[in-house]
Amino acid sequence: MGTGRSRRSQRAPRARNLVQHGRRTVCKLLDAGLAELADKGYQALRVDDVVRRVSTAHGTFYLYFASKEDLFSALVGDVLRDMRVIAGKFPVVTPDGAGRAALRRWVERFGELYMAHATIIRILTQADVAGETIWADGMRVLFGLGQAIAQGMTPAKQPRPAAAAAGIGSPCSLLDELTALACLTLLERVSYLFAVGVRLPRADMNARLSDIIYAAFWDTHALALFFGSIDYGLAPIQRVLAEHGPLPLAEILRLAGVRHGGPGVFSGSMAEVVRNGTVGQVGPDSYADGPP
Repeated sequence: MGTGRSRRSQRAPRARNLVQHGRRTVCKLLDAGLAELADKGYQALRVDDVVRRVSTAHGTFYLYFASKEDLFSALVGDVLRDMRVIAGKFPVVTPDGAGRAALRRWVERFGELYMAHATIIRILTQADVAGETIWADGMRVLFGLGQAIAQGMTPAKQPRPAAAAAGIGSPCSLLDELTALACLTLLERVSYLFAVGVRLPRADMNARLSDIIYAAFWDTHALALFFGSIDYGLAPIQRVLAEHGPLPLAEILRLAGVRHGGPGVFSGSMAEVVRNGTVGQVGPDSYADGPP
């Protein structure tokens, strides 16, 4: 029995060494594949070039990968895993300086991650390269990122009791998710420009990107102007409510002289204003200055 334990104890370190050696070999092959992809692209990628770059045999390559497609899938898996990680690190963005700073740091980290995986991401945009499985996985990660942004940007926009009773202002609405997806698309395209070597002031661009994302969720005045819902801003509305007290929506529009794209559009904007506490809803169709 003593001899058996001795043999097992001798084999264990050797097994661990083999595992570590295998991991190092896989990493070398992945790095070589990534370098070949950056130099030649996917279509010109050859297993011969990968093994030559790391000075190993074809048999070693096929010990870990079935083909160049299998190697590429492993590289894509690394990208998708890292994107899931950064999605999970999207901060809770509050409508203040701390929230804006946290958002900017995340935007910067996203840009750094994109640059690290720029070669694979660029290849994935080619429809003839990404198979159905890879494409589906990529779409899930994309929408997961969008959902993370929507959830991180909206927790502080919870409906106040009066608004909730009227059925207005649910967190992470469809509009929030669409807004997040639009912001993510913008962020990805700007990151792509950096990845292909377009010379832009990175710090300034990161600041603008974070400002745009912040405004998309928190600057209801800017959004209302963009959609044509409120032509003169919120000041006239607040003035009318301060002078006359709670009023129905139609009366607010008349006294404030606000042009709008229809009651439904304006009501949607008012719901956003209610969320951030600028205006309070005190009834199904009545609003007051400040929170209820």
